[in-house]
Amino acid sequence: MKQQLITLILLLSLTVLNACSSTTSLVTTDSGPNTEPFNAVGVVVYLDIEGGVYNIQTDTDSYAVIDTNHINIALYEGKTVSISAEELDVATIVMTGTPINLLQISEL
Repeated sequence: MKQQLITLILLLSLTVLNACSSTTSLVTTDSGPNTEPFNAVGVVVYLDIEGGVYNIQTDTDSYAVIDTNHINIALYEGKTVSISAEELDVATIVMTGTPINLLQISEL
């Protein structure tokens, strides 16, 4: 009985070690954020959630402005704007829109 228990523990240990060393990933990921600058037209909206965030809301997307490059985005609140930006690969507490780095903004 003692020999069978030792054999069982050894087999379980080997199974766990083999599973941990597997190179197959069970998690699939996309290709990541678009790092090329892009242009979009939308409306600047201030959302008073999670500490407050400015969003650029287009017809199809929403972008959370994380980095403004010293652009005072508050001046554009409620206005339709054209932006040049790049997506950021960051973790944020902001749960609305794709995080972006704002490169340029102009009122339309």
